[in-house]
This record gives sequence, C-alpha cells and structure tokens, in this order.
Amino acid sequence: MALRVSTTPVELLIDASVVASLDQEMRSAAPRRAAGFLLGHSSGVVLSARALCAVRPGTHSGDGQYSSVLTSADYRRALRKARGLGLKVVASYTTHPDGDPHVSLREIAGFRRSPLASLVVTARPDGVAPRLEAYGPPTGGAITVAVGRGADRDPA
Repeated sequence: MALRVSTTPVELLIDASVVASLDQEMRSAAPRRAAGFLLGHSSGVVLSARALCAVRPGTHSGDGQYSSVLTSADYRRALRKARGLGLKVVASYTTHPDGDPHVSLREIAGFRRSPLASLVVTARPDGVAPRLEAYGPPTGGAITVAVGRGADRDPA
C-alpha cells in the first residue's frame, strides 16, 4: 500500500514585511475591503509568502457590504508580477478593516472553490498587528499561519 501525500496546504509562512504591507494596504483602503494575491514558493503543503500583489480596494456591492472579488484579469496580472520576481502565486487575500474576524458564508464558499489558499486579514485596534487567518483548498478549512521571514523555512 502506497502512502498518500496531502496536497492540501497545512501552513502559510508570511514574511513580516508582507504582513506590514497588508496592514498598510488595509488601513489605506478602509472602510473598503482590499484584495490581492500573495507571491512566494510552495512545496504543496507549505506555502511561503514573500511578496504581495495588491489588486485594488473593493467596490460597494449594493447590499451594504464591500466586495473584494478577484477576477481572472487580476490573477493574470499577479502571475506576471510573480514570474518577474521568480515567484509563484501562492494565495489570495482579502481584508476586514472593520475588525470583524468572522467570514461570511459567501467567503467560505469562495474558499472552497478556489485552487489557492485564502488569507483573511483583520484590523485590530491601537496599531496592533492584524489578525491573520488562512483557509486551504479543497475544503476551505483553516490552515496554520506563521509570521517571520519566509526564507526561514522556504519550501523552494
């Protein structure tokens, strides 16, 4: 009997500089949500984010919420940027500048459909580092997030 290797990511390592950039982007876009992609390396089960590709702040969706839906054009732009840096697109992200860490059923459905891991960045008061939660394909279940230097345990 052969061993099966999981292709579901179990850990997302994020450079501290990327977290600082995410925090700055979230605060600049507030009260709107911002979205984009994390660029880095992947071993299949460990993702290492070393740069980000900001897309744009979300637009008002008409139901009182701000949407940050990413398009295929956004993804192609992120792919070009990643290739130029010698990296891959390893995850998508969205921000919750209102400080509410709960994800909606709509977001969870999106996590399940996405082939990428999904990071949710939530503001905290008083300039404290943002809360980071990640969800991995194909189930959309929570995965571990670690902050530091991506090269510490870079899977590349």
